[in-house]
Amino acid sequence: QTDRHRQADIDRHPKPCPLFLGDATVTIAHRCTPREQLKELSRLADIVIAAAGVPGLITVDMVKEGAAVIDVGINRVQDQTTGKLRLVGDVDFEGT
Repeated sequence: QTDRHRQADIDRHPKPCPLFLGDATVTIAHRCTPREQLKELSRLADIVIAAAGVPGLITVDMVKEGAAVIDVGINRVQDQTTGKLRLVGDVDFEGT
């Protein structure tokens, strides 16, 4: 494997260990977690980290008020106005 492929493998597999050091309860969900279950889990969270590679996976109604949201998802989608590709995350911060 090249260094680039090794880095891609590392990036694809989330590592929650640093959160355990802060005495946090960590719950991991993924792109196949049923939407209602994902909504329940995310509404309980004080911190939501989205890194599933699914545009708009997390919406405003899935996050409680005051929670911190960190979006590290990287997705290419076609802009409906310009037709060009643009990068978006996994969180729909605007609620559209």
